[in-house]
Amino acid sequence: MASRQPRGSRSTQTLEILITLLEVGVEVDRRILVPNGITLAELHHIVQASMGWEDSHLHQFEDLDGTRYGSVAWGGSDLVDEEKVRLSQLLRKPGDIIAYEYDFGDSWVHAIELAAVQEYRKPRDGGLACIGGRGACPPEDCGGPFYYQEYCDALADPDAVADEEGFMPEGWDPYKFDVGEADKKLRSMLR
Repeated sequence: MASRQPRGSRSTQTLEILITLLEVGVEVDRRILVPNGITLAELHHIVQASMGWEDSHLHQFEDLDGTRYGSVAWGGSDLVDEEKVRLSQLLRKPGDIIAYEYDFGDSWVHAIELAAVQEYRKPRDGGLACIGGRGACPPEDCGGPFYYQEYCDALADPDAVADEEGFMPEGWDPYKFDVGEADKKLRSMLR
């Protein structure tokens, strides 16, 4: 899908969100600044860019009440259309959380938490920035959290042999994260 500037980029506030990939055995998270008026559909693309996913699988959001949001284009009749819901409708105060699941086969579940609400900081660049993070995003189709954790455990123990040898790129470092590269990917969305 073509990148575009988030519609909410003219808002007067910036949301600082923390995106945490759950149940992978290593800390993988991203701290992102987003305009408060973005839709969940736009947030999906922001998560993809900041985490390093390739956007090749289905996804959905879920709030604490169990309401699910996603793309109704792929036939999710029980989903609320993510194009019509703004992030600020679900994350209203610091500490509010929603879930984001990517790739229903591997089931990568993320917690998206509102960390802070700030005055609009960077009007020239749309208020979109990656300001921190930890850990590498697992490669697409590597088997999900269980297999990724098993691989990371094997890397930590030189005497262990990973059962799923070959499903990770050679030289993979689960602890590597480049905030500048993630920020560059986010900023490219604004072009």
